[in-house]
Parts: sequence; structure tokens; C-alpha cells
Amino acid sequence: MFDISHFGHIAVLYGGTSSERAVSLISGRTVYQALKTAGFHCTLIDTQHDVVQQLESIRPDRAFIALHGKEGEDGVMQGLLQMMNIPYTGSDVASSALAMDKYRTKLVWKGLGLPTPAFQLITAPVSPKCLPEEYPFPCFVKATRQGSTRGTYPVKDKKELLSVLTKAEALDKEILIEQWIEGKEFSVSILNNQALPAIRIEAASGFYDYEAKYELETTNYFIPCGLSAQEEQQLQDLAVNAFNALGCSGWGRVDCMQDKTGKFWLIEVNTVPGMTSHSLVPQAADAADLDFTELVVTILATTFNDSERISISHNHCHAAITSCQQHHIQ
Repeated sequence: MFDISHFGHIAVLYGGTSSERAVSLISGRTVYQALKTAGFHCTLIDTQHDVVQQLESIRPDRAFIALHGKEGEDGVMQGLLQMMNIPYTGSDVASSALAMDKYRTKLVWKGLGLPTPAFQLITAPVSPKCLPEEYPFPCFVKATRQGSTRGTYPVKDKKELLSVLTKAEALDKEILIEQWIEGKEFSVSILNNQALPAIRIEAASGFYDYEAKYELETTNYFIPCGLSAQEEQQLQDLAVNAFNALGCSGWGRVDCMQDKTGKFWLIEVNTVPGMTSHSLVPQAADAADLDFTELVVTILATTFNDSERISISHNHCHAAITSCQQHHIQ
């Protein structure tokens, strides 16, 4: 389906050392299999050990980053690849690091007047003295630099706040207490600065945690998301603005809430979203008539700079990719 001569040897980076390693292993294998099936020359690299030696050994022309969490999504791997002059998928060093940091992400959004729930930063060591005197409950406690809701806990009242903060402290020395938004949960995938169809998420437990994302079959995903055309366009525009505000590029996902008054709230940005069977970006791409292989190659194509041109055959695949990049779902 593809003229692949421009892509060269691709390293698919997966696994790693973060708390999201298990998800990354699945994402990486899925991406690798899609590329192999399409005829690309690619190699899987588990970055848990000796990543520099492995990259020097195979000398890839570009890298598809399928790493989630620390040392993969936070700018560390991006910095290494940049130093080695290997083009890579997704956001650059600075924007990857910023998006991984929930606290500083929210500072940027707040400074730009973008809507995000109220928040307070708690720094280690956690003690009764660090508890806010007044804070509306329920709320969320979040380790600032974790993904896949690792280190994220709903808190019902002040009695359980200290113990939950202590749990989060084990994962990060900076912790957010964030306002609880009662309402609907949405996710907007971004591909080449265009928003794909929004997805509404309903977790059976009411909390879209790690298990609901990757393990349970009881989570419901709605595409179309149930918003009016005008509301969905508003949500998509907000997501793109939030993504761009952090300097992110290539692809990613913006998670949002809509409260009972209809107002949208920005929660966080994922610069290397999951690529598993449960993942949101592949679902959104499918709703835009872009199958998984086409999605993977479109993401991989973002590794080329502006002066380079990618030759993709003029068939259904090319039409689907062009449509996805240029068309907003109405």
C-alpha cells in the first residue's frame, strides 16, 4: 500500500522502565506488527537496558516512540534521539517534558486563560502540616509526572486526604490536589494538528483508572460522542489550542471534562498515547476512516522535516490519510 523507500530502517522503542511498562510492551508490539505487515524494515528495541548500544548497533533512520511514562514520554528519550540525530515521532524534548508535568501544564493553561480545574501543589515530605485548611471535596490527588492514571486517586473527604497523598508521594515528590469536575469525560486525539472525532468515555466504576483503561471490558466508548456538531467543534478547537499551547506536535491526546453547565475543562495532554486494543487514538482514527496501519504510518511520517517529501501511493490509503489530515468531523 505504501511507497516505503523514504522511511528507511525504523526503530520501534517500547518497554522501558516506567510504571507503564506493561502497556508500552503491548503498544510497541502492535505498532511493530503493523509496520512489518505493511513491509517496513523495522526493529523492536526494549529500552529497559542498553538503549544507546542498541541504537548504535542498528543505526536506524528514524524512531517510533511507543514508550509511556518516565524516561520515554517525558523528554528523556527524545533528548537522547536528538543528540544521536535520529528523527522521532511526536513532540520535542521541551514539550514532552512540559506535558508530562501536570502541574506546570496547568500553569501554562491558566496563564493563557484556558479552562482547567482549580489545583494546589503539595511537595514532599507529606505531613498534616501540608494539608490545605480548606479544600472542596470530593477532589483528585495526582502524582504530577505519571501517566495512565498511575498515582491518581479520587478523595471523598479530608479524613482520607493524608493517606492518599502519602500513596502519591511514593511515585512523585510533587503532588496535585485538583478540583473534582462532575460531568462527562471526553478524549480528543490530535494528528498533524487536526482533531479526530471526540470520544465520550463511561467507566463502569465512574473512575477511568488504569484497570478501566487497559484491563476491563466494561468501559464504554461512544463515537459519535453525543455532542452537537457545534459543541464537538468547540471541544476539538479547545483541545488543539491546549495541545499547541504546550508546544506539542505530531500526535497526541487531550483529555477533557464537561460539567453539568456544559462547560469544557482541560485535564491533561498525553504526548505518546497508548496503541493497544483498548486505546483511544486508534478508535478515533477508525472513526475518521483511518485504519491502524494507516494511523501508524501517518504518525511515522511526522518524523520527516518540512524540506523532505514523502511519496505515498495514490490509492485508498493515501485518500484516507489526506482526508484525516484535512477534515474535521462535523
